[in-house]
Amino acid sequence: SDITYNLIVTNGLCSDTFTHPVKVTDINLQIMKDTLICFGTPIDINAVSSISDVDFSWSNNSDFKDPISKKASFVYEGIKSNTFYVKAEKFTCVNTDSVRINVSKVDFLTQDISLCYGDTIYLKTKNQNSGDLLKFFWKPENFILGNNSLDSILISPEHSLNYFVTAKNQFGCEKTDTIGVLVSDLKSKNFIIKAEPDSVLKGNKVMLSASPSKGYSFLWWPEESIENKTEASTSAMPVENTNYIVKISDGLCSISDSTYVRVYDIICGEPNIYVPNAFTPNDDNNNDRVFVRGNYIKELYFSIYNRWGEMVFETKDQNKGWDGTYKGMIADPGVFVYYLTITCDNNQTHFSKGNITLIK
Repeated sequence: SDITYNLIVTNGLCSDTFTHPVKVTDINLQIMKDTLICFGTPIDINAVSSISDVDFSWSNNSDFKDPISKKASFVYEGIKSNTFYVKAEKFTCVNTDSVRINVSKVDFLTQDISLCYGDTIYLKTKNQNSGDLLKFFWKPENFILGNNSLDSILISPEHSLNYFVTAKNQFGCEKTDTIGVLVSDLKSKNFIIKAEPDSVLKGNKVMLSASPSKGYSFLWWPEESIENKTEASTSAMPVENTNYIVKISDGLCSISDSTYVRVYDIICGEPNIYVPNAFTPNDDNNNDRVFVRGNYIKELYFSIYNRWGEMVFETKDQNKGWDGTYKGMIADPGVFVYYLTITCDNNQTHFSKGNITLIK
């Protein structure tokens, strides 16, 4: 407190008194208590004194070599834990103090994921602060299988979406992170796999195709008979009945489908191609004409002769048959001779001759 000093001077006879008042300056420094805040939460750090006109200085160092503020208070952004020192000065009087700001930061790791349509997968978090006791909450709840308040969840999403996970520690601090979930829609697509034609003469080609094709890669097999196995559409020349399989991929997932091609070979002659040995041209709409029977005929010449060697019928059209007439009259019953020359679809040729009996 303030005090007055008195000096008495005497020589034995006379005396005098000198009075000197001393004013004591007491810098009563008051500072906030040590505090815990959440990461990124600004806080006002301040000090006050009971007297006016005090000069303040704040620093991270106790020697105040690097002051960070010359005011009674400043705002700290709460980035990391720190000790702040304050010095209050007036005249030659100095008072110091310090405050500890502890910053609690919730820190956990997540990772974006990709999966195929219809699959299930765990979304996981990894706590980076062993001292934190974290409670979790996930949203949206769509496609979550089970509890949504654990550090990991099992999901089976039907489409791509973002999940948001919030973790809160024992100090009430929290963090929210986003996990991107990419779902391949490959399995939900309706691909059309076909061969045109799906039945082919041996030695001929078919066109294999898969659609839609944009945005996908393709792989066909068996590759031996395929012209370009990595194209959505490609030609193939199967030598036998073949089930063509195509693997379709979008870079993440893949599916397989198939199309079947039947391969036939031509026997250019009997028994595939023949002429009936009898017919009854009696206008009962049953076996009234004699035709060349068989498939895969590209060209033919069919002629019929009577027993005197007269040609009674000839045609180059398989759809035309002899109705039993000759020169506008029904021929007499009897045995007739035919000659048949054929070129088949595979360019093989066949010649045959035989007897036809006209029956009335």
